[in-house]
Amino acid sequence: MNFEKEFQLMKKNLMKYIYYHRFGRRLHINLFFSILNFFIILILAFFLAFYKYDEINHFFISFLSKYFDEYVIENLFINFGFYTINLHYLIIPGRFPNNFEILVSLLFISILGLLLFIYRRKILPFFMWYVFFSIPFIVSVFYFTFFKNYFPYTVREFSILYTLLQYGITVFFVFIIAVSISVISFSFWTTFTNIIFTFLLIFYIFLFGYLRYFVFLLVLSKMSYLYMANLFFTFGPLLDFLYFTSFYSLYVSLLMKSIMKDSMLWKFVS
Repeated sequence: MNFEKEFQLMKKNLMKYIYYHRFGRRLHINLFFSILNFFIILILAFFLAFYKYDEINHFFISFLSKYFDEYVIENLFINFGFYTINLHYLIIPGRFPNNFEILVSLLFISILGLLLFIYRRKILPFFMWYVFFSIPFIVSVFYFTFFKNYFPYTVREFSILYTLLQYGITVFFVFIIAVSISVISFSFWTTFTNIIFTFLLIFYIFLFGYLRYFVFLLVLSKMSYLYMANLFFTFGPLLDFLYFTSFYSLYVSLLMKSIMKDSMLWKFVS
């Protein structure tokens, strides 16, 4: 009994000197470099959105048009009041699917879905992507089977929507990266690498965006409008957000690993 009392007394005394477990570490953020990083990328986004985007757009559209025999380049004006952007987009002949193509496509998707369902435990991400792909495809199959003559969209409407969407995504992503990446600016070196990463991300957005646009036009012209819904919903904005978050996560993890041993930047959370 005396031993238990002594133990409780010792425990009470030790608690004055032994602190709670340190569960993590935090970074010392440099406010000057964070603000500098934010405004540099924000100015870059403003300059890109209002003064250089149309030139880049004209270059890619002119380059892609060389790979089509029949095409028309039209203008799309976006008016901001103080500035008007003139964007180009391509119009090419599209194709409506016949009943045989619809049937073959439906059989192929059904067989693929059955195989993925059987092995879904081993390839769960692919099975989930297939489910997301198959929903708009089944709707398209139903629509083109019974209401083909009432389909209201052509390559022109698709190109206008894609051009506007790509412009919005580019500007939005650069703004988001300015906000999210400025909080990990704590030295001149990290600020410099953040800006380089932003430039590389912008380059990828343009390259991937217009390469995807080229593939979409090939699908609509060589295959059919049956896949238009999938091109937008499955391989459109969703894919942009996936690669954006993936690249950002990879960059942040590499950056944190590179400064892990720098005791001047890290401090234990007490």
